[in-house]
Amino acid sequence: QTNQIDKEHSINPVPFILVHPDLKRKRGAHKYDLSVYSSAGMLADVAPTVLEIMDIRKPMEMVGTSLLTQLRQ
Repeated sequence: QTNQIDKEHSINPVPFILVHPDLKRKRGAHKYDLSVYSSAGMLADVAPTVLEIMDIRKPMEMVGTSLLTQLRQ
């Protein structure tokens, strides 16, 4: 450890929890257990997702994609 701030990208999972009535899961035993759901994206997908919610076009420079399509399933 160097006590330096690590600014490198990693493949470590980053939690992203979106709560909205239109995205409610179907009823079931695992409705609220987030551990049973597989990872749907990566950190670069968070900003495009928020932009889509705000109805703002994603800039061409952004490499991520919105997660809303996957979240609506």
